[in-house]
Amino acid sequence: MKTKDMLMPEPWSITKNKGKIMRIFAGALKGMNILSPKDSLITRPTSAKIREAILHKVQDELQQSVFIDLFSGTGAVAIEAVSRGAQGAYLVENNKNILKILRKNFDLAHERMLKQGFSLKPFQILPIDATKALKKIKTDSEESSFVIWADPPYSNCLSWLAELSEQNLDLLDKTSLIIVEADRELITKEEFKIKNWTRSFEKIYGGTAVIGWTKNQKEAT
Repeated sequence: MKTKDMLMPEPWSITKNKGKIMRIFAGALKGMNILSPKDSLITRPTSAKIREAILHKVQDELQQSVFIDLFSGTGAVAIEAVSRGAQGAYLVENNKNILKILRKNFDLAHERMLKQGFSLKPFQILPIDATKALKKIKTDSEESSFVIWADPPYSNCLSWLAELSEQNLDLLDKTSLIIVEADRELITKEEFKIKNWTRSFEKIYGGTAVIGWTKNQKEAT
């Protein structure tokens, strides 16, 4: 007796926060639903509150830059950035368990922009680790300005910041703003820094800290 083929359930659902569906908050894609893994252990998504508050704060920089979303997860932060006027986005994620969902959100964003008559911004998914992605962007891109958002695993955050400082100097020359989401307990450590960059803002949301860095004036000239 043959078993009938069964349709496997999709590994995502509409993301909810305290019972409310999470959506893109502003811009061309306002109201778009964000899909996320049914298994909450696969990724640690940036909360809607953080995404809305920080991207609103840096909107002027967004509109002049291409957005690099490192450890992108569902892609919600990059999609929100493009919706708010970023010139394009690189979505960097190498977790195979989340990539299918990231690509689905990516496709939904493209479809919605086409239906609404908006010009498509250049999106690119890079399914490789963050270090390799930054090297690839540095080598291949012709864009003149970047905003980098990173939400690295909290346990690796300090080593990742050190690596960013030392290995991506050419790319950082083109970057106007770096934003890092981290455990609030890390931000008082001496090594929580980026060489030749100055903290421009620091926001605390419960156990999460979001830090923005801009170039030292001496380095920017």
